[in-house]
Amino acid sequence: MCGRISIDSFLANTVSLQLGVPFNPQTNLDLRPTEQVSVIMMSYNQLQQLDCTWGIKPAWSKKLLINAQAETVREKKSLLPHLRVIAALRPALVGMNGARKKTKTEISV
Repeated sequence: MCGRISIDSFLANTVSLQLGVPFNPQTNLDLRPTEQVSVIMMSYNQLQQLDCTWGIKPAWSKKLLINAQAETVREKKSLLPHLRVIAALRPALVGMNGARKKTKTEISV
């Protein structure tokens, strides 16, 4: 299974108004892991939009690791050597209209 999220302009306006910060993400109704996603994070003591890649790329990996959950990161042997770095990461608000999982039969290759 593979996660997808959707972001539209109505959401961007709502987030901007509610949080009082400019939020101008690229509209994408089928955003996939490994793609760029706009998030709101605390930076220099204020909320700001940052554009990030959906995933984590440890030095030993040839590709991005996706969908790591904070609740289970300590159970993942592949992430244990990097736990100190992961723990230092700041939480982010990912504004989205919806999220869904696609099964293998729905994903076109």
